[in-house]
Amino acid sequence: MSAYLVKKTEVNPTPADNFDSPVWSQAGIIELKNRYLGDKPEHGFTPYTSCRLLHGNGFIFGRYRVQDRYILIRAKKDQDSVCLDSCVEFFVRPKDNPCYFNFEFSGGTVMLLYRITPTDPVPRFVIPQADCDTVLRYSTLPRSVDPETSDPVTWEFFFAIPVSFFVKNGVNVNPELSGQTWTANITKCADDCSHPCWLSWQPLPKLNFHQPDRFTEIRFE
Repeated sequence: MSAYLVKKTEVNPTPADNFDSPVWSQAGIIELKNRYLGDKPEHGFTPYTSCRLLHGNGFIFGRYRVQDRYILIRAKKDQDSVCLDSCVEFFVRPKDNPCYFNFEFSGGTVMLLYRITPTDPVPRFVIPQADCDTVLRYSTLPRSVDPETSDPVTWEFFFAIPVSFFVKNGVNVNPELSGQTWTANITKCADDCSHPCWLSWQPLPKLNFHQPDRFTEIRFE
């Protein structure tokens, strides 16, 4: 598979810029077509999920669109298990680094985030709250949805990660991203909802999103 081109934008997208707005229309669409059920029975529902990525002015930007139905959001604070909720995720490994980061976002904007170095004796380092606060998040969903809803809804999620975040958290990276190639995967889950399934941009041999060897190249324009 050829590398996904992360287009460089001169104008930063804002939370108000929807998936098809002019600033996002310059970015290619990533579709999450690989579906997994684990040990769950087939239920026939798939929340069609797509994503666009951009970079510029010291940030990596992402925008998801999810055509969903069974929405559940219970996580209340960063580092809660957001994968149990209606959730979108950005797994990324900076160039020439042994570690990767799992940006896991609930539909209510709560985030779980580790720096993971598989070769370390203690692989997972919990990102401090002060650094989590530098990651801008916006969702068209409410902060909390409990009990679960069952009406069809299309929701969007936006993030902006400062490149300085990676430098501060032990990554040897040139803050000028243009010309660099990193690796990444985009995923979607909702473990505790009534119709759970797991979606991945990249095909996986088993249901486990923590497989950095299965990430694909993203190239920064």
